Amino acid sequence: MQKKRSEKHYFENIGGSFQFRAANAADLKKILAIDPTAWAALCVPVTSLNGDQAFFNALDSDRNGLIQTQEVKNAITWLLNLLADTTAVDNAKDTLAISDLNTAHPDGSALNDFISVHRADLDNGSGMLELSSIRAKLTAVTAGALTGDGMLRQKAVAGSGAENLYNDITALLNCPDQLTLAALEKFLSDAKNFVEWSKTTEKPLFRNDAPEKYYNS
Repeated sequence: MQKKRSEKHYFENIGGSFQFRAANAADLKKILAIDPTAWAALCVPVTSLNGDQAFFNALDSDRNGLIQTQEVKNAITWLLNLLADTTAVDNAKDTLAISDLNTAHPDGSALNDFISVHRADLDNGSGMLELSSIRAKLTAVTAGALTGDGMLRQKAVAGSGAENLYNDITALLNCPDQLTLAALEKFLSDAKNFVEWSKTTEKPLFRNDAPEKYYNS
């Protein structure tokens, strides 16, 4: 019986220690199968890494300043699902063909729609996306009060009649400066339920009056 050949993993001496070398999409898939106990560290501070800081910040999905093993795996899974042809990452380039996006994936479809709206700024005429153009556009669309990330922040309502209401809602829900649609809908639902409850609930007899005369009533 022929023995099944195990997949090869390649390591490279980086900074005095051997690190797994991912050269293509197939190598990225191998990372998903590596047990956390085999990792040199389970997390690493973003600020301790040398390289593309914007990329490291993107890996830190929970914004706690640490990149954890699961965040790396989640990013790899997302990337491979987002691409119709995963070999697009085999060649280390700062460009990606628009046609390589998997539009059957929700994020791929959303990205394709975003590109269509901003094609003049993103498409260089050859159907290729350039990393520098993407980052410049993201910086532009997230520079204002409404950043397109589904989060309503305090500066978007600062100075308006809605500012006090915004502050009250975010304080009540304990979500300062990050009101999402889900949180707002929960507040509205709870408020509606409270109003309906208050219509049928018996009010204290002594409301707005001295309570003493009602003690024996």
